[in-house]
Amino acid sequence: MSTPYTPGYDQAPMYQLPKVNYGWIGESWNLYRKAMLPWFLLFLLPVLAYILLVAYVYTTPQMLSLYAQMRSGTPATPGTIPVQSLSTTLITYGIEFVYYIVMFVASCCGSDIALRQVRGEDIPVNSIFRGLRNALQMFIFFILFGIATFVGLLGCCIGVYVSYGLLFPGMALVADGESGTNAITRSFDGMKGDWLNAALFMLVFYLLLSFGILFTCLIGSFALFPMVYIISALAYRDMIGMPTAGGTGMLGAVARPAPWQQYGQPGGQPDPRQQGVWPPAPSAGQQQPYGQQQPYGQQQPYGQQPPYGQQQPYGQQPQSPFGQPPSQGQSPFGQPPPNQSPFDQPPAPEPREPQDPNQGL
Repeated sequence: MSTPYTPGYDQAPMYQLPKVNYGWIGESWNLYRKAMLPWFLLFLLPVLAYILLVAYVYTTPQMLSLYAQMRSGTPATPGTIPVQSLSTTLITYGIEFVYYIVMFVASCCGSDIALRQVRGEDIPVNSIFRGLRNALQMFIFFILFGIATFVGLLGCCIGVYVSYGLLFPGMALVADGESGTNAITRSFDGMKGDWLNAALFMLVFYLLLSFGILFTCLIGSFALFPMVYIISALAYRDMIGMPTAGGTGMLGAVARPAPWQQYGQPGGQPDPRQQGVWPPAPSAGQQQPYGQQQPYGQQQPYGQQPPYGQQQPYGQQPQSPFGQPPSQGQSPFGQPPPNQSPFDQPPAPEPREPQDPNQGL
């Protein structure tokens, strides 16, 4: 039979699972400002490629329409989109391919920079491309991430934000040396305890990202793109637990051992995710460990048998139901009365000689 636990025994607070923190947005901005030059240089080419892609995709149809009007001399029908030529389509796909390659390189390097920043390290300009050493595992992670995103699309698009929220720390995990598959697993395990807030956070941050880029004519990309990777590292630190730079400690979720990791120590508590599991805490009234004698001078509670192999200390009387010891002179449980040796026995009567009936006549 399981024993339910009550929070607060031994005056220790119940352990709280890590929660998604909206303060990550402000913290990521502050970290970005401390290393603005490396971030700017890293995302200069991706932002330029993004501007070129957006400009080409959105302006090419209008340019083709204007060119068709000039050649035919007749205005184009309003609302129609002219058919692009094969060369124009290939150029569009080529720009998109370059953009995705550049963004992949930026993701590898940006995750590494963000990881080092959260650990408190300096970011020299000549080390911004150090994250390319994890390119293969990052590629595997993005493939699995894309599959999860596609599954989320099946949930009326709402599941996309759930997928983003559950797997968001994965980029920082890969930058820290995890494989792509392990990054997916650890990220999911760390975020599932607060998955709803994680999905809402991703929705809020996506709206901030979209409006910040559009209302600044894409200039905000230089700050908002790096914040994506910094927040990923912050989620890794606070939701999973990030090793320090020297590997001598931990940052974030497991910087201090959870109460159930201190089980058996003062203030230790059971795992709240396994409520009602035996055995209870050490202060919950367990029996004396097997093989250890009851301390001298302590009486076994009345009506309870001592553990197997343990005997009641000689000369101690068990308590009666009403708290009174047995009356004096009474032998408790077969023990000899006081002041009498167990070998003292009353002497046997001496045998008498048979008397002659005729004697005395």
